[in-house]
Amino acid sequence: NFIYHRYHSFYNTSVVCMKAFISYAHNDESALAELRKHLALLRREKLLEDFYDRDVLGGAALHDEITKQLEAASLFLPLISHNFFASDYCYDLEMKRALERHKDGKTHVVPIIVEPCDWKHSPLGDLKALPKDGKPISTWSNKNEAFSNVVEELRRIIKISLPSAANESVAVNLVKSNLPQYKIKRDFSETDRSNFRREAFDKMQRYFR
Repeated sequence: NFIYHRYHSFYNTSVVCMKAFISYAHNDESALAELRKHLALLRREKLLEDFYDRDVLGGAALHDEITKQLEAASLFLPLISHNFFASDYCYDLEMKRALERHKDGKTHVVPIIVEPCDWKHSPLGDLKALPKDGKPISTWSNKNEAFSNVVEELRRIIKISLPSAANESVAVNLVKSNLPQYKIKRDFSETDRSNFRREAFDKMQRYFR
C-alpha cells in the first residue's frame, strides 16, 4: 500500500553496512590479523565490511582496486607505527587521500596506534586515536583488551553513523504492522501526512528507547 511502500523505500535507501579501508605497512601484518579477528563480530552482524590489500584478487590491477575501495570507504583505519610512516604508499597515497576525504566529510579517519612512534606530529595528530588515549597496542599488558577497546569505539561510531540492519527491519515492521494499511490509492491532505509522520516517528522513538 501507499504508506508502507513509501516508508519501506525510505529505509531501503539507508546504508546498513559501513565500508572500512584498513591501511597498514606489511611489516605490521600481524597487527592487521589480530584486528580483523576482533572485527569478526561486526562483520557477522553486517555492520562492517572491511577491506585491505590482500583482498584484491590475483590478476586484478592492484593500484586501481585499492583506489576504488579507498574512494568507497566510509571508514579509514590506518594502523599507525614507524613502519606506516616509512611507507610511501601508506603515507603519500592512502593517508593523504583519506584525509582529503575526511575534510570533505566523505570518510571518517580513525588512527589505530599499533606501536610507539611520533604520530602526534603527523597530519593525524589532531584526530582522536585508538585505543584509549592513543596508547599503543604493543604497550598494553593485555593486547586483547586493547583491541577490544578499539572495536568498542568503532561499534559506537558505526551505530551513530548508520542504522543497523536489525533496526532497519524493526522500523519497517513497525510501520507495516502498526499503522493503517490503505488498499486503494488516495490523496492525502497535509493534515493526514502530518499526523502520520508524528504517529510513525512517535512509535519508532518509543521502541528504540
